[in-house]
Amino acid sequence: MKKYLEEINWISVLHRCLIIIFSVYSSFYLLMTHLLTTKEIKASFQNLHQFLFFVYLLSIVVLAVYVSKILSKRFVIQLAIGYFLSQVVSYVVLATRNLNDKSFKIWNFGKNHFWEGNALLTLAAILIVALLIQQVASRTKYLKKLSVFLEDSKGYHLPQSLLLANVALLDSKWLSYLRGELISTLTTSGTTAFLEELFKILLICLLAFSLIAYTAIDGSEKMRKNQPSLSLAVLTSLILALIFNYTLQYGVRGDSDLLGRYIFPGATLYQFSVLALVFLFIYLIVDRYISTTLMIIIVGTLVSVANVLKNSMRSEPLLITDFVWLHEVNLLLSFLDAKMIFYIVLVFLLPIAVYLIFRNRFLAGKLVLKKRVRWSLLVLLTTIFISGFAVFKNEKDGKVASGIPVISKVNNWMDITWMGFSTNARYRSLMYVWTKQMTKTIMEKPDGYSKNAIERLAKKYEAKTEEINKSRSQDISDQTIIYVLSESLANPNRISGVSLSMEAIPNIDQIKSITTSGLMHSDGYGGGTANMEFQTLTGLPFSNFSASVSTLYSEVAPKMSVFPSISDVFQNQNRYVMHPSGASNYNRYNIYKKLGFEHLIFLSDSKEKFKNITKTGVSMGDDSLYNNVLDKIDSKQSQFFSIITMQNHAPWSVAVPTEMTASGQGFSEDENWKLTEYSRLLTHTDQATQDFLDSLSKIDKKITVVFYGDHLPGLYPDSAFTEDSNVKYQTDYFIWSNWQNKKLDFPLVNSSDFTAELFAHTDSKVSPYYALLTEVLNKVTNSNNASSKEQEDIKKDLKLLQYDITVGKGYIKEDKTFFKIKNNQ
Repeated sequence: MKKYLEEINWISVLHRCLIIIFSVYSSFYLLMTHLLTTKEIKASFQNLHQFLFFVYLLSIVVLAVYVSKILSKRFVIQLAIGYFLSQVVSYVVLATRNLNDKSFKIWNFGKNHFWEGNALLTLAAILIVALLIQQVASRTKYLKKLSVFLEDSKGYHLPQSLLLANVALLDSKWLSYLRGELISTLTTSGTTAFLEELFKILLICLLAFSLIAYTAIDGSEKMRKNQPSLSLAVLTSLILALIFNYTLQYGVRGDSDLLGRYIFPGATLYQFSVLALVFLFIYLIVDRYISTTLMIIIVGTLVSVANVLKNSMRSEPLLITDFVWLHEVNLLLSFLDAKMIFYIVLVFLLPIAVYLIFRNRFLAGKLVLKKRVRWSLLVLLTTIFISGFAVFKNEKDGKVASGIPVISKVNNWMDITWMGFSTNARYRSLMYVWTKQMTKTIMEKPDGYSKNAIERLAKKYEAKTEEINKSRSQDISDQTIIYVLSESLANPNRISGVSLSMEAIPNIDQIKSITTSGLMHSDGYGGGTANMEFQTLTGLPFSNFSASVSTLYSEVAPKMSVFPSISDVFQNQNRYVMHPSGASNYNRYNIYKKLGFEHLIFLSDSKEKFKNITKTGVSMGDDSLYNNVLDKIDSKQSQFFSIITMQNHAPWSVAVPTEMTASGQGFSEDENWKLTEYSRLLTHTDQATQDFLDSLSKIDKKITVVFYGDHLPGLYPDSAFTEDSNVKYQTDYFIWSNWQNKKLDFPLVNSSDFTAELFAHTDSKVSPYYALLTEVLNKVTNSNNASSKEQEDIKKDLKLLQYDITVGKGYIKEDKTFFKIKNNQ
């Protein structure tokens, strides 16, 4: 230790300390001057301000003395370049933070204050005084001694970094944010608390900005010398984080503020920090500059493009769970035109070519020569990631611990989790949504959850079952039930401003007029098919799960201790699923196997295949799918069919009937074309569905069809839902039987209500589980009354049971009759 201390150049350390101290003094004065008005200064800080002004002048002289030793044309040019680049970075951050502000014009540099001048006067003063000192130094005896004393301070990285840090610190956009944060401290906590908070922020920001500037200077120097280095990796990580922070937010941009903000406090810094740390982690893992940089650019570009495309089609950002689709390359490519595919291929090939050309010529070799440094940094970054996840994992009531830099601000400012992925990504950043997905439990534990609570719930609905079954005469197991999820079916005539040359679904409208029918609330727009499918089969509402859950089949279903389904009423050999797409999509193959379906019929990845396939548009036609169902119906058996169509899935292209045309007010030419093609496809669904029901009417077997659209097609612009945002999530449904005409009054339901509604429509006896869902349907979903204690109790009961069978202890499994219909035992 003694030897180590003796090797330290203490004079050099003293110089650096003096540079830092006087930089802090000058910055403190400048910050106070720009943050507070003259009136506020005179009221509370007059004496302190005068003292700081004297120290500020002294600081200019001291810093000028140090700068005089390194002042050169190259120093000034680099300082000017650094100043310009800081303006570019500041402006990119400003543009990112205003992506949701439609009045913000990115090319209006003057109005948006591209050039920041708050630090220029101080910089100019230091450079002028330094030049004067340099000019007279050789002529004055005392200045010659000073020059010798300053020999140990050589190296312009530190003073230049601190000067550039002041430029960032005094940026008017940053000052505006700080003023909003600090003035409330002044008014509520007094001058001492204000000064303490100001000084704390000053030290943190000065350290951060100077480290960034230092890294940028050193990294640029290493690049000029063609030397790979850690500083270059850090610099590139910061640059790429800045770029992809913008592109990712661009993909989810909106056109309005939320709660008075175009983006929430801390959101931009959070996403930038996460991206920068992840990129640096990758650099340290690979330990090569060119290959890592190209890899990050490729992945970042593809993720950004995918985010834009998904948001445009489904009004939902790219989510962590979407990456499971990477093994379905053919399906993903079907959403893209040839031009887009060409650009994607180019994104891959161009960087590969660059790598092959420059890998041994440009910045070749390891980034970090010392292994202990590299592994220490990897451990540090890993610790940061784990700590960050732990903070989110241990949140209570949606709040994380206060006082944690960035994380507390972005998470705790306002809870908008319930608004969905799109809104949270738009105002809290995409990385925030991804973090929540990775750390959030799939369902919060309801108050009062216990074994006794589940036992009381079971007894309550056993009694309710007896009450309901007294007035019902049918057994669902004596019937054939067909659930038809009609892809993207939603009548366009409900959308404000849409005009159709003819009715799109007149037959379906006629069917709806004579049987139980109405509108279904969809939990997705332009997508979310599997979530609707899960809810219709199980009766478990999506809304009870955590807002961080994206895909129920892949995130929730594998964890369930009990997987209730309407299909359980039927024998395994009489259960059919038919879907003209891949069996592995959304983990459907495994899900239906778990549900005991013996007959799995998909276009691929299943043993049983469709017969006599004909296309309507680009996918298998609904008429062809219906014919396959009819081929499987056995009038001597009670069967269950889960049917998912594909005909009306994007892309939409059919051309006939030519007499059908559609347009929307304010729609683009491309949007009108898509709307027309989609509406034409609906006419085919309409006729095929009527023909299907006509065929079922002729079968000597009680058959009931639950028919519903899963979501709207993702072709409408946001302006289409300005007048009524609810219509964006409303589709058509009906429940029809070939043995009775019955029209129950359920005008607006959730997809999780269908099974309870099916039992009511068919006058079928229920199990305690379906008694609970019947109570939800009648007294919660279909109630026009204000929320009552009875409604709250029913909703709580469903949450308790849903939690118990998903992430809870599974206490309900001890009750062997809860999910059984007595007549079916």
